[in-house]
Amino acid sequence: MAYTVPRKRPLGYSQDLENVQKKSKLDSTVNDINLPEGWSKVVLSDSSSAVLSPDGRQFQSRLRALQYMIKRSYDQALIVEMRDLLVHEKWRENPLLPDGWKYRKDGDRGIRFIDSQAALISNLEEALAIVENSGDKADIDGLKMFNDISSMETEETLWSMEDENKDDNEVLMDESVDVDEDDLEVMDEILVIDELKEEESTSDFLSDSANRSDVSGFLESTLTEDEQQVIKIEIEPELSPDVKTGLGDLLSLNYKVQSNLDNLKSVFRAEKGHKYDSENVVKKEVIKKQEVSTWEPVETLPAGWMCREMASPDGRGKRLFILSPHGKVFPCRRLALLYMIENEFDEEEIEFMRNMLIHERWESNNMLPFCWRVRNTSIDGQRGKEFLSRDCTHFRSYKKAIDFIKSSSHFNNEDIANFEAFSSEESRRKRENYYEWVADESLPTGWKSRKNIGTSGRQFFLSPTGEQQFPSRRVVLQHMIKEGYSEEEKIAMRETLKLDGWETNTNLPSGWLFREVSGKNKSGISVAVSLLSKEGALFKSYKMAVEFMEESKYYDEVDIEKLNKLINAKTEIRRTMFNDWLEDDHLPEGWKWRVADGKRGKQFFLSPKGEQFPSKTTVLQHMIREEYSEEELDAMRESLKKDGWESNDNLPAGFLYRETSTRNRTGISVSVNILTVEGFIFKSYKLALEFMKENERYDDKDFDNIKKLINEKTDIRRTTLNDWLEDQSLPKGWKMRRSTGKTGKDFFLAPDGKQFGTRKLCLQYMMEQNFAPEQIEDMRRCLAFEGWESSKKLPEKWLFKQSETKTTSGARHKTFLTADGIEIRSFLKALEYLMHNDGFTEKHFEGIQLFADEKLVERRIKSDDYIKNESVPPGWKSRMADGKTGKQFFLSPDGQEFANRRIALQHMIKENFSHSEIETMRNLLKFEGWSDSDNLPDGWMWRETVSQDHSGTKATSVQVWILSVEGELFESYKTAINFIENSKKYDVEDVENFSDFITDVSNKRRQSMTDWKEVNSLPYGWKTKIGGSQQFFISPDGLQFPNRRVALKYMIDENHPSIDVEKMRNSLKLENWKENSMLPISWRYKRAKLGDIKYLTSDGEVICSDKNVRELMDTSDEFTNDDKEGFRMFTEVECVRRRSTNYEWNDGDNTVPEGWKSRNQGDRKYFLSPDGQQFPCRRAALQHMLKSEFEKEEIDEMRRMLQYEGWEISKHLPQGWLQKISHEGQSTIVRLLSMEGNLLESYKTAIEYMESISHYTEADLHGVQRLMEEKASKRRLSMTNWKDGTSVSKGWKIRIADGKTKKEFFLAPDGKQFPCRKAGLQHMIMEKYPTEEIEDMRRMLRFEGWEINKNLPKGWRMRYSFSSVDSTNMSMLSKEGKEFKSYKPAIKFMESSDMYTESDINDMKLLMEEKCVVRRQSIKDWEEDETLPSGWRMRVAHGKAEAGKKFFLSPSGVQFPCRKAALQFMIKEKFTHEEIEEMREMLQFEGWEINDYLPEDWRIRYSFSSAASTNLSLLSSEGLQFKSYKIAMEFMESNSKYTNMNVENMKVLIEEKCTVRRQSIKDWEEDETVPSGWKVRVAHGKAEAGKKFFLSPEGKQYPCRKAAMQFMIKENYSEDQVEEMRILLNYEGWEESKYLPEKWRLRINIKNSNSQSIVFLTPGGSEFKSYSTAIEFLLMDSKYSEDDVENIKILMEQHCTLRRTSNDQWEENETVPEGWKVRVADGKANSGKQFFLAPDGRQFPCRRIALKTMIEDVFPQEDIEDMRNKLVYEGWETSENLPKFWYMKRPSNLKEYAFSFITDVGDKLNSTKAAIEYLQSRNGDSIDEVDKLMSFSRTVKTNNTERHEWEDDETVPEGWKVKTIKGTNKTLVMDPSGKVFNNRRTALKHMRNENYSSFDRAEMRLKLRFEGWEINQFLPQGWKYKLYADNKLEFLTANDEVLNSSTAYKHIMGSYENSDAGINQFKMAMQ
Repeated sequence: MAYTVPRKRPLGYSQDLENVQKKSKLDSTVNDINLPEGWSKVVLSDSSSAVLSPDGRQFQSRLRALQYMIKRSYDQALIVEMRDLLVHEKWRENPLLPDGWKYRKDGDRGIRFIDSQAALISNLEEALAIVENSGDKADIDGLKMFNDISSMETEETLWSMEDENKDDNEVLMDESVDVDEDDLEVMDEILVIDELKEEESTSDFLSDSANRSDVSGFLESTLTEDEQQVIKIEIEPELSPDVKTGLGDLLSLNYKVQSNLDNLKSVFRAEKGHKYDSENVVKKEVIKKQEVSTWEPVETLPAGWMCREMASPDGRGKRLFILSPHGKVFPCRRLALLYMIENEFDEEEIEFMRNMLIHERWESNNMLPFCWRVRNTSIDGQRGKEFLSRDCTHFRSYKKAIDFIKSSSHFNNEDIANFEAFSSEESRRKRENYYEWVADESLPTGWKSRKNIGTSGRQFFLSPTGEQQFPSRRVVLQHMIKEGYSEEEKIAMRETLKLDGWETNTNLPSGWLFREVSGKNKSGISVAVSLLSKEGALFKSYKMAVEFMEESKYYDEVDIEKLNKLINAKTEIRRTMFNDWLEDDHLPEGWKWRVADGKRGKQFFLSPKGEQFPSKTTVLQHMIREEYSEEELDAMRESLKKDGWESNDNLPAGFLYRETSTRNRTGISVSVNILTVEGFIFKSYKLALEFMKENERYDDKDFDNIKKLINEKTDIRRTTLNDWLEDQSLPKGWKMRRSTGKTGKDFFLAPDGKQFGTRKLCLQYMMEQNFAPEQIEDMRRCLAFEGWESSKKLPEKWLFKQSETKTTSGARHKTFLTADGIEIRSFLKALEYLMHNDGFTEKHFEGIQLFADEKLVERRIKSDDYIKNESVPPGWKSRMADGKTGKQFFLSPDGQEFANRRIALQHMIKENFSHSEIETMRNLLKFEGWSDSDNLPDGWMWRETVSQDHSGTKATSVQVWILSVEGELFESYKTAINFIENSKKYDVEDVENFSDFITDVSNKRRQSMTDWKEVNSLPYGWKTKIGGSQQFFISPDGLQFPNRRVALKYMIDENHPSIDVEKMRNSLKLENWKENSMLPISWRYKRAKLGDIKYLTSDGEVICSDKNVRELMDTSDEFTNDDKEGFRMFTEVECVRRRSTNYEWNDGDNTVPEGWKSRNQGDRKYFLSPDGQQFPCRRAALQHMLKSEFEKEEIDEMRRMLQYEGWEISKHLPQGWLQKISHEGQSTIVRLLSMEGNLLESYKTAIEYMESISHYTEADLHGVQRLMEEKASKRRLSMTNWKDGTSVSKGWKIRIADGKTKKEFFLAPDGKQFPCRKAGLQHMIMEKYPTEEIEDMRRMLRFEGWEINKNLPKGWRMRYSFSSVDSTNMSMLSKEGKEFKSYKPAIKFMESSDMYTESDINDMKLLMEEKCVVRRQSIKDWEEDETLPSGWRMRVAHGKAEAGKKFFLSPSGVQFPCRKAALQFMIKEKFTHEEIEEMREMLQFEGWEINDYLPEDWRIRYSFSSAASTNLSLLSSEGLQFKSYKIAMEFMESNSKYTNMNVENMKVLIEEKCTVRRQSIKDWEEDETVPSGWKVRVAHGKAEAGKKFFLSPEGKQYPCRKAAMQFMIKENYSEDQVEEMRILLNYEGWEESKYLPEKWRLRINIKNSNSQSIVFLTPGGSEFKSYSTAIEFLLMDSKYSEDDVENIKILMEQHCTLRRTSNDQWEENETVPEGWKVRVADGKANSGKQFFLAPDGRQFPCRRIALKTMIEDVFPQEDIEDMRNKLVYEGWETSENLPKFWYMKRPSNLKEYAFSFITDVGDKLNSTKAAIEYLQSRNGDSIDEVDKLMSFSRTVKTNNTERHEWEDDETVPEGWKVKTIKGTNKTLVMDPSGKVFNNRRTALKHMRNENYSSFDRAEMRLKLRFEGWEINQFLPQGWKYKLYADNKLEFLTANDEVLNSSTAYKHIMGSYENSDAGINQFKMAMQ
């Protein structure tokens, strides 16, 4: 344990000094060595102080200060320092807590925590909740263990763990380092760094202690004896001999001593300043040396793992901690195992750790899934089980475990059954062992009972076998019935049920029991009924029992009638016993009534038959249904009048109504009920009217009368309940009233009685109802009373209003009201309204924008957030933004807001503010860090900003911003100096001064770096310094880096000189980055503490794993095969290096092949291959040998050796396969090892594996299945909980699973298990059991509800039940064992089989119909209805999906969803004509109508809700339905029954309906933009929102004016009408042009700034969508002249020029002549391509074509030469050997050898040969130029030869050449014509494609061996193969086609006649 000197007590401290301090001024600021540099402490009182930050902020503790530092993103080093200083506030760390957490014990408050972000956590429960949300199991278990240990009486255990954790973090070097001459420079740097540290930490100490002779004397004079002893322990510790020899220990010791010296120096500095305070006075901590237990290996842990036990002071024994080889600590083996599984440890090690779980009471069991474990638990005295799955998932209960097994696809039914059996057995044991059961005489023999402990005294019953427990005698009886107990036993149990209140009754079927408990409470009579059938079915109501009997074939109508008698008798008894009924003269004779108990006093009524009703209205409805006499009905209606019901002359005879209206806060509340003469009750007048309209007994007079009643009642309500007053704030005739509630809301009454909530709604209503304009304007003026205002900047008659609510920015919403009364709620939506509506000009847009700006300025000026201060010019204001940033904003006198003073200054310059105002603002820029300089032009300023990086991965950068006097901002020196050089305002002297400015700034920056030092290992100009415990580096240009690696990456990215880059790379060894010859060039690697390796690439990128390195090498072309092989060797060497060489290997082990070795470590055995590879078992060694393709003899020998590990051969397994069966407790574990070496964890995975590999046969699969079944059968037969039973066939057994379901399982004699008898029967049929046994099992199906039916084929069974009309369960089981879930597939099966006759199929259909009819007719909701033919019935559905939907039932029981479907059925089934016609007439009740234009007996149903929504259906006399007119007409045309007159009538009907629909739309309006008589509407739907439609006077609709005009031309409208519409096309963007023929129009459609199209419209209405099609039309039509064509071409050129010049992507730059522009394309096709724009608007794809055009068009020579000079930007060069004005371009890659040329006139020549021919074709004066060019050609060829170094080689055919690329092993191949190929194989492919001769191709095939292609005797003739480093195979066919393994396999299968022979040969070749 390490000891340190207490830092809090200053040297020379005395009690006198303490007294002096107490008398000093309390609220004083003092320095404190226990705070970071710059921080200080404020003494508030004798017992309290605060912490003061450098910027003056005060905090009550270091913790509060730390939280502030984290929130404000302080430097990470300062945060870490402050976090470490929390120890002075008793915050401690502990290894059991999550990373970065600390804890503190606060007396009675318990333990508190802080997390890594210094957030305070109040208690352990909150901490646990936080950690559990994170999901880290290690943190959760660690925190729980911390709680256990912290609850002990002493803290020594926690403290010892914390101190040892600190020691564990001091990792020593485990390898020696050779020092060579190159490292001397590194050592020099270390000395320099040490000097820097010494200067930083000891300068004050040495200057003040110079008079002391040595440190020892200093210690003696300033410390007590105890403190000197502590220092002595640190400086002279007792070291063991082995530690003394370790370099790491010496370094660690030196660090500790240096740390203590630093502490002493800090204390001495504090003594020098004499700044003491109360907090510096700290008692010395008593330092106690503790004994530390050590980590030790034990036999119960895998090799390399260790454990440690810690004594528990409370006497609870010892706690075990486990340490992994990687240094990870776990509190138990379970978490260690989880870690091993997640990190993919070796399978053998995982299994060893799993087996050792026995030491933590985890046990295996053969009934659990593979590798599962279980152990007992006890929580709050309740015993239970917890489970551990194979992947170490922890389940704390049976339920969670079984839910997981059932939900996972990895478990089968057998696993589920076994787990349930295990659960059942455990439950049985628990019942027998934990409860005291006693014999009960009231139960059958062998049964027992017990009473529950507690107040309930509930009784439970136990079966004779002890397997099942039951909560009541009733459940026991049900069990006995289900299990087929004898009749005597069941009768005896029924007798005992009488003890529980069950009774028999003569009205119940034999064997039935019932129990009824009834009583009276506050809400009425409470009844609880239970009935138990003879079959054991339980019913909770009489209704359920009746429904059951109706469905069952064992009960008849007599049984049901008797049960109803029992129900009536019981009901009568209850009513008589519990109610006091009274007679009343107002009720019909025999009726009685009573008042229910309770506050409401609800009345009930009793009929003479004993039926009860809750109200008089229900009584009247009942009497109407039961057809009481009119006198009795009238008497009941008179009685209803006492309850507020009234009659009225305006209501039909027999109608009553009751209306109550009251006035409340929100207005008038009205409740209406209308009772019809038929007994229907409606809740509103509207519903009553709808009912009357559908009923023929009511006529129009009745409708008018009831409307009159409505108006009368409405007038009465308004008169009696409202106080309407006229008011001057309303137009004449309007009234208002004010509600009486809190809001006092106003309501307004129109002259016609309509009521509104606001005047705005009144105005909108007046516009809709077309009130007089004067009245509308009066109301608009009255809107001022609601805050609406007008503005001249808004469109005419527009109003605006400021809302009461504010936005998040504090602004209030503006709401606009247009002249049409439309409300718009924002400026943006107001602008959108202007854009989407006609009649608004640019002036309106500008006005509303000015209005918005005006209101914004008003809001800012009035805002209290802006204040005046000295940091802004007079008249200006500023405000501070909310939030963390505290950003400042500035407001000008005219209301403009700016984000900073610099932007405000730029605005002032731009807007020409006065010179004095501008200079004032310029001077105030100093508040933002701006400064001026003598070397900058007058008025210029500059500012320097630092960009700090906290991630440690990037440089810390310094940026200079420069602001010119004109307000231009420059972010770099370069842009600023370019501005000065290009401005006429500045001269050369300004440029030179600016250069001096740059130098001055750089020098000042360097001068500020006084604490930086140069060292030899860094490149020139680079420096370093030590900050805290970290070293930093700075570049010559001032960029700072946290380490050399980041600096190196920066140098590589910025293309620093290679010598500097390499020097920085070589210095990486100081940061432990090492070189290795096996890694790629310039790569480095570094080992982490846990042995992991990081790699540094030549580009400076860091890669953190071997896997990522391999992926990089595989995907990148820059790595050769040598690089990949070298890396593979490096990783192997590292594995060998990490493997300890101190083991003693046994080379005489006979259980391994020759050359192999073994060693023992505890119970484990390891094996070493001849090449040094280590394996944990022989199986792993065998897998390695197979993968590495060892010799077959060696593999076979190792396979034989696997017998020593328990592996064995089985006759059922394929050749070469092995299996291993092991037993863990009661569990059996099976593993299989395939011939290929794959380990398979179960028979199931083995079968799946074999199915995925093609060379395994069906026999192989059957063998494994047979082996699996043998093992499973043996295991099942060995189970003891299987029982014989009478409900299964002889030899079969049954068991019942525990749990709520009590699920049954069945065991066949051969050991197979089934979940039900049906599955067992299906198995017996499939396995062809004897017929007698099959039929016996078929008979047993009755116990599962399967029944025989006379309509089913022999041997079939059926199971059928239904709970409602919508819920039916049906299954059928055929004689063959096939199950069907519905009739349709069963019938289809019978039709496809020869075993079933047509009669069988008809019987099945008859059965289906019978069941459907029975089900439908059993529904009680069917009622007859006058809207249906006689005998038909109707019902209304009540389910959620079909609530309110009507269904119809024919007399024969067939159900239909509507009358139309019923009619279609009747036509199809050929009902009588009268019946069909009667149903056809009833279609009117579904909206079907007759129409004169339709054929006889046709019907139409038509409705539309909007212009775009129409519902149409046509029904023919044949019953066919059509959804459109078109389909109906096609039917009529194809049917000879219908004439042309019928079709023409249909067309007339179509037009009539369309016209009516269009004209009925209310949105049509006349408009000045269409001819007279035409109308316009605007669509409002989502799809066509805002789109306009046009309606002709005839009712025809058009989508646009153009379409309307085309129709008018087609229909020969008058020329004037057509011309009028043509003129109005301008509203759709159609324009005239002088370049177009007469009456032509054009429209330009702009999609975006870069895409537009043009459309032409001819006088005849034709459209052309391009210039080319329009020109083609002009040329084809003789009436147009050549001038017309030329004019349109001129228009096209003008349009193209305009489009190009308007493109905002064009920009001028130095790469084109003046006046020209350039842009970069961003589309997919031309992404990145440049285009060039001439001053006249023409566009060119490159400069060369532009040059050629300039020469041809005779541009000025200066412009031509300027463009020629710009060719260099496209890679063109000049040469002295070229003709004058010629340019040439070099080849762009290795595959190109030809130079390109541009001639003096801009032509391009693509080779030297073409250039020479071009010159020779010219006149003879070009001979000199030809000679020069030929000389150039020879030079180029020489250079090419030197450049590529092509060589003749024997590895290629004659005439071919090869070249090896330097630094790689890659070879290029060149054919005699100069074409280059990547390798010989691609060259061969080229030869095949180009039809080279067979001889040439054969010669190249022979050369393929130099690329690794080989021949194999087992491959087809002419094939070759190549094996790559990653064991990947490729094949080359005789036709030179390359195939991979799988495609080669398929190829061979398709090529060989005897495919088996070819495949076998291929397999041998693969092996």
